[in-house]
Amino acid sequence: MRFGEYLRNLREQRKWLLREVAAKTNMDTALLSKIERGHRNARKEQVTAFAKAFNINEQELTKQWMADQIAQMLYEQKNPSEILKVAEKQIQYIKKKTSKR
Repeated sequence: MRFGEYLRNLREQRKWLLREVAAKTNMDTALLSKIERGHRNARKEQVTAFAKAFNINEQELTKQWMADQIAQMLYEQKNPSEILKVAEKQIQYIKKKTSKR
C-alpha cells in the first residue's frame, strides 16, 4: 500500500473529511488530496504533522513513508532486491564506521 493510501485509510477509519485533516496539519486541502492519491510525495515534516494529527506513533508512520520512498525509487529497476542487499551492507558499514568515532 502506498503512503497516501495509508493516510486515506487512517482518515476514513476516523470518518474525518479531507478538510479536517488539512486543517489539523496546516496543509492545503488540494495538496493533501494529491498526497492521498499518490500524485505528490509527502515531505518529512508533513509526516510529523500527520502523526500528530492522527495521534499515532511517528516512527511507525515514518517507516511507512520511507518504505514508500524507497519502493518508488526501485520499482523500475531490473534488480531491486540486489540493490536492497547492497544498501543493507552499506548501512552496516556506516554504522560500524560511526560507532568507532
